[in-house]
Amino acid sequence: MNSKTALKQVLIYLTIILIIILIPILGVISIVYSVPDAYKDDYARGLILQYNYLKETKNEDRIIIIGTSSAAFGIDGDMIANQFNKKVVIFGLYGAIGNMCMLDWADPYIHEGDIVIWLYDIYKEALSENYDPETALKAIYGNVELFNGLSKEYKKQTISALPAFIKTNIEYNIKNIQTGSLGVYSKQSFDERGYMIYERNGWNSSATPIQSDNFVEIDMISDDFTNKVATWAQKQRDKKAVVYTHYGPLSMNSKGTLVTDSQIDKFSEVWESKIQIKAISKLKNSYLDATLFYDGAYHLNSKGARYFTSIFIRNLETAIYGGSSYPLESIK
Repeated sequence: MNSKTALKQVLIYLTIILIIILIPILGVISIVYSVPDAYKDDYARGLILQYNYLKETKNEDRIIIIGTSSAAFGIDGDMIANQFNKKVVIFGLYGAIGNMCMLDWADPYIHEGDIVIWLYDIYKEALSENYDPETALKAIYGNVELFNGLSKEYKKQTISALPAFIKTNIEYNIKNIQTGSLGVYSKQSFDERGYMIYERNGWNSSATPIQSDNFVEIDMISDDFTNKVATWAQKQRDKKAVVYTHYGPLSMNSKGTLVTDSQIDKFSEVWESKIQIKAISKLKNSYLDATLFYDGAYHLNSKGARYFTSIFIRNLETAIYGGSSYPLESIK
């Protein structure tokens, strides 16, 4: 057998192997794009609006707020933009999606000069790394770029969850069920920047009353997760971005076991030392009057969002300029 014939046979074998590998992948892709999307108006799909705005503003003077649902419900981006004369990106929507994946998705689009604030909620699941592929699929289904931005482990979990997700999607289409029609929990609650525009008046009477969260303890903080966060933060600083953390709002009714200022301060000290990010707020000052919340311990109503954003602005101005005279919104 001459060398040309041998090479030809090798190429044939490689082509056959490639086809065998690609058939299931192409099959999955064809299913994903052929099944009508029952989640196209779902609340979780607001993440894509936020992600697109993060990308669109990459070369502009920005404040980037990364977090979970308290960022969506608790931050008025226009108030911050007007005060600092910068574009404001809110990249936080749904705690169940996960913690680390939000940081990973934001990483490629953070550049020199960005002011990045990790707006973090303190509750049991938040004290360690978590990722829910079913919830993530509701947000990123059909978006290859967001899928590619996941870690290898998260990609595996997402692919494993895909068949059940597609099955549910098909069932919803057969039954003509479209998600995203439950008041605030709809993609329509956001503008094109991913800012929440749904007016939330007072406490939602249909919501479950807030109970005390008796589980926030120092020994629940995961070293594995905090090490990853610390590494991520240093990577952004190496890009000459400024990185802070700010505690998310908490209802006074959920104070739980961290009842004294000394206990709260001790927890904060350990948490902040592990994540190695400067906090521009104090956890003990994050507990707000229950009348400012909408339907949970972390979801503010519209008045609460304006008030909390006022606090956020004062804290950020103090961190940047050493002081602030920004007036707090009245809660009366």
